[in-house]
Amino acid sequence: MNAEGVILRVLNIGTIDNSPSGRLIFTVFSAFAEFERDLIVSRTQEGKAWAKANNPNFHDGMSRKVDDHRRGTYLSRKYGMGRRGIQYLVDLIQKHGEDILDRPQQKYTVDFKLAAIERVLLRGEALRQVSLDLGLTNTGILAN
Repeated sequence: MNAEGVILRVLNIGTIDNSPSGRLIFTVFSAFAEFERDLIVSRTQEGKAWAKANNPNFHDGMSRKVDDHRRGTYLSRKYGMGRRGIQYLVDLIQKHGEDILDRPQQKYTVDFKLAAIERVLLRGEALRQVSLDLGLTNTGILAN
């Protein structure tokens, strides 16, 4: 930094420039910063080693739930759907396979609709679960 002519101003110390005292202070501050960083890395590694030895559920990295949440948020923005709609489609694919989304628009018979509505209204089954069981591309088909 000094070769580039950078002057560092520290509020309670003053100006740290290319003078002998400025270079000394900068060197000392740099040494403490490097020392503190090394301590952080060392403590983190010790903590991970302890966790690996004492916690059978320990794993490095981010939780998969966080990744799934971020993925759901990304998809909801990309497709203009709420996260619940994205989650419904994921559950639908897990239950019926990816081809369920490629099938053409369905025309449902009156008997089909009545049977589905009966499951929800008379038997008390959850609208979402009935929609998933029947392979409906969204829950709004039954809600309407």
